[in-house]
Amino acid sequence: MQTCKINIYGIVQGVGFRPFIYNLANEFALKGYVKNVGSGVEIVIQDKLEKNITYFIKAIPLRIPQNAIISNIFIKKIKSKIIYKDFTIKKSTLEIGNLIYSAIPQDLAICNDCLREFNSTSNRRHLYAFINCINCGPRYSIIKSLPYDRKNTAMSNFVMCEICNNEYNNTMDRRFHAQPNSCHKCGISLSIFDKNAKDCNENLDSSNKSKKIPNVESPKDRNICVIKQAQNLIYKNKILAIKGIGGFNFVCKIDFNVIDRLRILKNRPSKPFAIMFRDLAHLKRYFHISDMEEKTLNNPISPILLLKNPKITFPSNLAPNLDTIGVIIAYSPLHKLLFRNQKKPLIFTSANLSGEPLVTTKDEAFKKIANVFDYLVDYNRDIINPIDDSVNIILENKKRILLRAARGYYPLSVKIDFYTSSVILALGANQKNQIAIFYKNFVIISPFIGDLESVDSINLFQQTINLFLDIYKLKPAIILCDAHSQYQSSKIALSLSSKFNAKLFRIYHHRAHFYSVLFDNNIYKKDRILGIIFDGTGFGEDNNIWGGVFFIKEKNTLKRILHFKYFPIIGDNNYIRDNKKIVAGILFSIFGNKILDELPIENINIYYQIYKQNLNCFLTSSVGRIFDFVAFFCGVEKQSYEGESGMIIESLYDKNITESYKYEIIHNEIILDSMFREILQDYKYGEKVKIASKFINTLVAIVVDVIVRENAIVVFSGGVFQNKILCDRLICELNKRKIIYYMHDKIPPNDGGIAFGQIAAYLSNDYLR
Repeated sequence: MQTCKINIYGIVQGVGFRPFIYNLANEFALKGYVKNVGSGVEIVIQDKLEKNITYFIKAIPLRIPQNAIISNIFIKKIKSKIIYKDFTIKKSTLEIGNLIYSAIPQDLAICNDCLREFNSTSNRRHLYAFINCINCGPRYSIIKSLPYDRKNTAMSNFVMCEICNNEYNNTMDRRFHAQPNSCHKCGISLSIFDKNAKDCNENLDSSNKSKKIPNVESPKDRNICVIKQAQNLIYKNKILAIKGIGGFNFVCKIDFNVIDRLRILKNRPSKPFAIMFRDLAHLKRYFHISDMEEKTLNNPISPILLLKNPKITFPSNLAPNLDTIGVIIAYSPLHKLLFRNQKKPLIFTSANLSGEPLVTTKDEAFKKIANVFDYLVDYNRDIINPIDDSVNIILENKKRILLRAARGYYPLSVKIDFYTSSVILALGANQKNQIAIFYKNFVIISPFIGDLESVDSINLFQQTINLFLDIYKLKPAIILCDAHSQYQSSKIALSLSSKFNAKLFRIYHHRAHFYSVLFDNNIYKKDRILGIIFDGTGFGEDNNIWGGVFFIKEKNTLKRILHFKYFPIIGDNNYIRDNKKIVAGILFSIFGNKILDELPIENINIYYQIYKQNLNCFLTSSVGRIFDFVAFFCGVEKQSYEGESGMIIESLYDKNITESYKYEIIHNEIILDSMFREILQDYKYGEKVKIASKFINTLVAIVVDVIVRENAIVVFSGGVFQNKILCDRLICELNKRKIIYYMHDKIPPNDGGIAFGQIAAYLSNDYLR
């Protein structure tokens, strides 16, 4: 009797892998068992003929479930005293040493099978707001620990009814071991409250008089009553806070006055709101979309996607002064219910305070955001791990740029060609923070956490660190952080290194960006690579703030060969949002006090005195801050949200304008003094479109100029390369010249990629001891 033991790792839990193996083994008439082992799936397979086992093994990667991803398969012939009489699914066990091989399952949009049942009046889950199966539903947001079993999730307190339990234990059923499995009878309940926390499960009739819901016995009817109430309130211009998969969202009608009220209450004067559609057909009534955009929207991840070309005119305060709108398909059955008998899309935006994480509980919502919403829709399953919606753009070359790495894409498990027996924990930067853990030959990257600028954000950061260390049963021996010692992530790294008696290494910010894109594209073994890193900030090796850097990697050495000429920033805590301070610093350095009378800036003389005395000023080469300079002359005096400068410039860009501004490259500096002067002249004639277009063209010209001069493989990283127009123009020019280039793939180009880059830098022996 031939016996083999097979261990399979990757995304193989929570995706129907065990029933798949069970059915495949029975198809080949093989004996043995399959079980979850915490770190993956263990299979013991037995047959008289070795060739039958071989056929079985070859069939596994060819026929795996749609959401499964195999990262490793280990096959070993074993001697077995047991002669198996059939093939069974055994109970899960915990295999602590190999937990790192197991990817935490990601939250997925409702699948087509569940959607059909959801819409079928004859199905027992008709209109059930929490319908799911092995192919869809919450995963990361409800998980407490591995293995991914019901007892280790937020569903542990929900006892399945007899029918659900039979499905859960039936190996031939689509809900076999679907951990969030439930139905109207045994499942999750909806409630609706007014802003004073009063339970108001009531119907509003056409006369606008309220009346209590009758004593309805059916849980289904009660939940549907809540949804009808929510729809009615949205129709009446109310703002609702609705608990989604990873946190609460504000939902309301797309109406100028309602949006204006939401902006005032949320203190969000101009940052764009996303809009949610029932399905793809619904969205296509409002937007022209490409094949790639359709593919991105219509998949189990269902991210927010930035689109142009709307077929209709939306209210001007939806995305003020921008030519892109964030759209999303309703990805949960609860969201789908909001569109029942509703023909129009809805505003859909995160329910949180500015700079803070998503609100995840009713009590927290009433404490923090009750001034914003009129009513709140809650349900009685906990969100264990908050997670925001992912955000994408699609470039002209059909490549995706991940702007926010969250639901559906992350947590991410990346196999790399390095091995370590020491646990390495990377804590990233201060903005758009994500953490990463490297152990054995896998890097596990957390979802987007956010900017570490509030107590709650820092608490979520520490909670995420604890979650990932606990889930994988790891203790870090090495901790990596940014070279900027005043970052919250760096301060916490110092504390953790003491707690775990771990070695602490600091990584320069822009080097982390460089290695991030190198490892993201698996080209770290190549030599002579030109790295172009454009972002907003980051502590540099000469104690200045970098942000416009050109590196060359050659013979395992990374050297800065070029940078934008440093310019002064008149700094304080708000300088990043205050474009006039950027403008003042740059123009003072060129013109001195001769420029004072030409600038329409209040208190310009005070700024000049601060500049002359060098009070709280510093030098930077940041391309992000150059965008801020240009945006000032395009009408953005002060940004109300991060990235507004770049988005306004992108929206003003005219592809029919081909001119660019003058610049110089002298020794190791790119000097833009001529460009700044020319922008002043164009500003006098009110040429906003011309300024934005010529500026983007100038950046493209500079990049191409350097690339041609250096004759190397090119990589791009940093937050500036979230700008679709800049990327598209670069791609066009590089393709014309047949230049090999790489942009980010699975890792975001912004600071969300820094933790991964810190690990990559450490593995490249590029760190501060």
